[in-house]
Amino acid sequence: MKLQNIEISSILSPEARYVTVTSKFLPNLADEVPVFTSYNGEKVKLRELIILSEKMRNKIITGYKYDLEVKEGDGGLTSLYDVDQTILTMKAKKYNEFMTTALIFIGLKKGSPEKALILHDVPVLAKNKNDLIDQIKGYLRTFHGIEIDHIPAKFKVDHKHLVKAKLTDVDYAFSLFNL
Repeated sequence: MKLQNIEISSILSPEARYVTVTSKFLPNLADEVPVFTSYNGEKVKLRELIILSEKMRNKIITGYKYDLEVKEGDGGLTSLYDVDQTILTMKAKKYNEFMTTALIFIGLKKGSPEKALILHDVPVLAKNKNDLIDQIKGYLRTFHGIEIDHIPAKFKVDHKHLVKAKLTDVDYAFSLFNL
């Protein structure tokens, strides 16, 4: 599915109920970039697609909220299909004796960062680092068909996932009223 000419299928899952387009300041770029973010019905952030390419981000208008209905499928890593190489890293979080993670995929085109995909809805819960890495490997193999040996890892996304979704409503300037 495309919004504002950007392939956003990767942030869509059966749980997604709406997508927002906002801007976010990235300190490592010293610049504002557009971010497509999906949320579930309880307003929990599921996934983010950050547009890093200056050429792409100049065409995006922020401030929109798109209500949608995902009828079938999970977008997987489809939004990164058009990049030359993808780098995977993680952001682990510890809660008492358990660990979970968000996965960060950075898509490179001609050696430059084009976009980043962050999955917050990764279904892993581990007791230690080795268990966390093993569960991430299993998740990537099962849900995305990707085999990795370690994290960080480099690979090429070689297939797309079909998502059937439709827009049900569009709101502009939602961020002025709903923070």
